[in-house]
Formats: sequence, C-alpha cells, structure tokens
Amino acid sequence: MLSLLTPQIIIIYATYLVYLLLFLIVYKKFTIESIVSKVSSDKISVFLFALVLIIFLSLLYFNSAMSDIPTHARGAMRIIKFERITGHFLFHLLVAIASFFSLNEYILVGAAILILSIAVVLKYRVSCYYINKIIEFSTTHKYYIQIGSLLSLFAFSIILYPVFPKLMDSPVNVWHNPTTIFLMPFALLLFFKSYCFLQGDTDAKTIWILVLLVFLNIIAKPSFFFVFCLVFPLFALIEYKFTKSFWKSLIPVFVGVVFIAAQYFYIYFYLNSNKPTGEESGVIIRLLYYFDSIDKIGYFIVRIIANYAFPLLFLILYFNKIRFLY
Repeated sequence: MLSLLTPQIIIIYATYLVYLLLFLIVYKKFTIESIVSKVSSDKISVFLFALVLIIFLSLLYFNSAMSDIPTHARGAMRIIKFERITGHFLFHLLVAIASFFSLNEYILVGAAILILSIAVVLKYRVSCYYINKIIEFSTTHKYYIQIGSLLSLFAFSIILYPVFPKLMDSPVNVWHNPTTIFLMPFALLLFFKSYCFLQGDTDAKTIWILVLLVFLNIIAKPSFFFVFCLVFPLFALIEYKFTKSFWKSLIPVFVGVVFIAAQYFYIYFYLNSNKPTGEESGVIIRLLYYFDSIDKIGYFIVRIIANYAFPLLFLILYFNKIRFLY
C-alpha cells in the first residue's frame, strides 16, 4: 500500500483535501458574499496565477513524468531552429517568443509554465464573465459563479486513481497536457460566442469573430473544433431552420474544415515525407474495434459512468428544466 503513495498521488489527494476544506469553511462558517466581495477579481487572478505556477513547478519537480511540458518545450526549440513545425504550432510559437528565442531548455520550460499559468487564469476569467452574462444572475449570485469557477480548476474525476488507474481519465481540468490547458480559453470563447449566435447575435461581426476563434482553436489544438463543426450547425438548424442565419452559421464551419484539411495534409503528407527516420504516422478509423469482448464492453460502460457521473446525474435530476431551456 505504501508503494501507492507516489508524489503524484499525494498531490492529487492534497488537492482534494484543500477542496473539501474550502467547501466546508464556506458552507458552514461564512457566506460566499462575505469572502468574495472583499477580494477583487484582479486579486483573485493574481492569486490564481501564483498558485498555478507553483503547481506546474511542483509537478515537474516531484514527478516530471506526469507533465508533457519538457516535450513541448523541445517543440518550441525546433521552431527557433527552423526545423520541424507541428500543425498545432501556436503554443510552441508563443513559448519561443516568451523565451526570447532562447535555446536553453530550462528557459523554454519556464516560458511554457508562464504561458500555461496565464492560460488557466484566462480560462477562469472567461468562464466567470460569460456565465454571468448568459445566466444574468443578481449581484449576490455572481459570487457563487466566481467560487465555482475557481474551485472547478482543482476538481478531478480521478478519485479512484491508486486503485483503478485507467478507470477515470476525464478530469474537469488537466495539469499534464500543455496543449489541452493552452486550448481551453480559446475553446471556451468559441463555445460562448457560438451560444451568443444561437441566441440571436447573428451579425457579420459575430461571424468574423467565430472564424477567428475557429482558426485559433485549430492552430492551438483542433480537438474542440471537431465537436463544434458537428454540434453548432445542428443547433443553428434547430433554432433558425433553413433561414439566412442558418447558412451564415456554416461559414465558420466551412472555413474551419478548410483549415483542418490543410493541417491534415501538412502533418500526414508533407511532414511524413520529410521524416529522416522513414517512419510514418496516420489516422485509422476502425468501427467497434474496441468492443471485441464482453469484458471490454462492460469496462467501457463503467468507465463512461465513472468519467461522466456529474453530467449524467445532472441530466437525470434536472431533465425537465433542461428540456424547456431551449
């Protein structure tokens, strides 16, 4: 059992403990308003930046294998040397700029941590701003949004990690994957701006903003765009039918698909043809490849429930309210 107490697990459960203590203090001893109202949003951002910076440094110090930051720092080094550039190059490019194009790996890692810390703060600020704007809560309720947005950064869905390490792998916030962390502010901006479009903000300015955000998402990490390009036009069709607004919703999707196609050909054809090792990479779609046994199907079902327990319970408990939201 002692062998399970690795630095990684200690950090995870220390985070859980802090999260629990903060909740109990806020719930039992004070009102949320009395705590947050005395602290400006800028001060919370500065505190969050310092805290996240310490977390990234701690992960590298205690368990560098848990972080991909050094790997992506080397990606920035390749940009500086005018060597191989990845399709989602934005994070590497900003690290190179922030390091003043240094070839020192420690400086590049430090620049990467700095940018990632800023990205986490921006994720918090974007969440607070748009949730307040969309829900239009009263001044009292906005403190719940601030506290919830802040604490959600440190919430994990991996509480069974030491026992079932592969069971829960979809946390609210990740600390080991730099490109996912870096993507989040852009993904949230694209999500919220598309929501505004669906609520009637369909002018040309909104379309251009959506196109810009799609481009930034793709060169940061295209993961969210694959969801966006399917869901956004579907919801636009439900909301606007085959009117002008629906056809306008296809513009950022079409532009994004063109960018993705260009990125695909660049990565899987151009870069592959220029690999010195002769190795090839690619994408293979194998329908139901994973479900070749009853055990794997059962494991998949349990894994889905474990990872998405919160949205599933929310869907079940508040189904009637969700049904009439749209």
